Amino acid sequence: MDLFYSHIEQLQMDLLSMKPNDIDEKYHLVCAKLSGEFIAKVIKNLDLSFYTSDLRINLERDLADLNQDVKAIYFEYDMDNSWEGAFYFCLDYEPLEKENDDWASNWEHYLEGPSCKPFSDIYINIGGFEEEDEVGITLYLITRTIMAFISAIEKLSVSIPLCIAFHDQDQVMRIAANK
Repeated sequence: MDLFYSHIEQLQMDLLSMKPNDIDEKYHLVCAKLSGEFIAKVIKNLDLSFYTSDLRINLERDLADLNQDVKAIYFEYDMDNSWEGAFYFCLDYEPLEKENDDWASNWEHYLEGPSCKPFSDIYINIGGFEEEDEVGITLYLITRTIMAFISAIEKLSVSIPLCIAFHDQDQVMRIAANK
């Protein structure tokens, strides 16, 4: 499990320093090394256009009425529940260096987001992230989810931090941490 969390910490650093395509390629290679090229290709080739579109449409719908008190938008997805997600419009925000993500539980309202059944199906079949091969698969599913989120928010004009994490993740991933 330490292997998984060390990769998650590195992924956060990569999100702040690398381009999305480079991140995707890096974690594709990590998955291939830990879990095999076949499953890495399966995950890479999954069409996420509908998922990305649903993320954008759901978020865009609420942005028009964004309350000025909202300090960050946090998207959380549940790997154990069909990859279902929700957007939380948070009244507080702490930068990554503060190492305090309690702000994510202080939200004004939430908006249901899409699920990603293909990711859920793969994750359920592997059973977690304790074994090395599971780490590669789960890590790449998480990376592809984040890449879909980044793609969905690229064209939206949002001037507050946008963050993402899986349910019960210790550290909320900052996507737009410098805003």
